[in-house]
Order: sequence, then structure tokens, then C-alpha cells
Amino acid sequence: NAPMDMIRAGIGDILGKYASLNDWKLACLLNGEHHCQLIEDLIQGELDACAANIPACMARDPQAIGRLTESLAIMGVSIAYMGSSRPASGSEHHFSHFFEITGIIHHRDYFCHGLDVGYATVLSQRLRYWILTLDPAAFRHGRDDAAWEAEIRRVFASRAPEVLELQKQVGFYGVDRVQRIRDNWAEVCRIIRTSPTGEEVLAMLRLAGYHMDELTDMYPEAVIRDCMIYAKDLKDRYTQLWLLQDAGMLEETARKVRLN
Repeated sequence: NAPMDMIRAGIGDILGKYASLNDWKLACLLNGEHHCQLIEDLIQGELDACAANIPACMARDPQAIGRLTESLAIMGVSIAYMGSSRPASGSEHHFSHFFEITGIIHHRDYFCHGLDVGYATVLSQRLRYWILTLDPAAFRHGRDDAAWEAEIRRVFASRAPEVLELQKQVGFYGVDRVQRIRDNWAEVCRIIRTSPTGEEVLAMLRLAGYHMDELTDMYPEAVIRDCMIYAKDLKDRYTQLWLLQDAGMLEETARKVRLN
């Protein structure tokens, strides 16, 4: 008997793991992070169960709602096993947190978290599959520090000093990973292809009443484009967003990805 948007939000948060698992595997390859197959298998099992149960959840079938609730709890178990939210929170959560945090900062409306994650997963997967079209020979490390800081201050306003300090501590911008990305390009592409496309995720979410027009009605295009470029700066976690930043291709890619 939960409000339907809460059920939809639970579905969206679970399906977000398609993106977070893929980001985790990319981080293991490019940032030397630890991988645990048991945790990956645990999360993948819940993903499969959620995807299969969406119509029944929307019909308020008690067993399906119970299984969705169990999946959400198991995500907490996977985080406890890992000691962090790494396997269950990637670029899709960076996007959702961006919408919510900047919504608070700038007094804008935003969706409840799970709905944001659902829509963000579609964006994340569209961005991820765009990576496959890029030429590694064109990748270049570096940024305009002054221009970046000005944009951080514009986007995050009163919270910008904290974001700037976080990225100073994290130090990702100072690491040149271009050669490592080039050397592992075939594996990067293979990992990306193990996850569904944005359109495949959207087809699942449509069964739960999601429609991309709802996203673009809530968030102006400029906010969504900013999200794809600057959401990574809210976090200390390596994802596909940092892969694109490392390659010098994030802004260009974020301006081209289809939103609705």
C-alpha cells in the first residue's frame, strides 16, 4: 500500500545497479580498485529479480513488492560486505545527488531519490555507450584550471568551496591516465558492452511508468548538461565520468548525448 511513486523509486534505485556495477569494473581496470565477484553476483541477482518483477510490482502483487523490498535490503548487505557503497553507487548516483543537492542550493524542485536514480541510469548508460564511438588516439589529458573553478562556483554556489576542497584532496585531476586507457581500450569497450544500453534500461523503466519527458519537464536541459559534466566533482569515486574527463572528452560528450 505504499504510494506508487515509492514503488517506482525502489525499482529505479535497483536498476541503477546496471550503471554502478559497470563503473566499479571500469574503476578496477583503470584506477586499481578491489573487485569482489561474490558481491557482484549478489547485486546482479537482485537486478535480474527486479527486472523480471516490474509488472507485478506495478500491480501491487504482495510477493513482488516483498521481493523488491528484499532486494533493497540486500543492497545494504552488499555495501556492508564491501565496506563502502562502491558496488551500488556509481555515475547514476552522482547524477541523482547532483539534481538533489543543486536543487536544494538553487531552490529548484527535484524527484525523490529513487526516481532520480532511475532516470539518471538512462542518462548514464547513454553516456557510457557514447564512449564506444570515441577514438583513443584523440584523448588528451589536462584542463583549464581557472575555467573549471569558475564553473564549479557557478554550479555549486555556496557549496563550491567544499567541492573545490574535496577535489583537491582526491587528486584525480592531477593523474594522467590517457596511456592506461589506450592500453586497455579493448577491455574498456568489452566491460561497457556487458551492461544494457540506455534504451534497454528505459524499456524496463517504462514498465514502471517512467518517461524521459518527465525528466526534461523537471530539469532544464542546461541543468542536465551541467549534471553530466560536474556531478563527478561531488564525489571521490572513479566512474565512467572520470574516464571521459581523463580522456578530455567529457564536456563534448555531455553536450551530444540525447536527453529524451
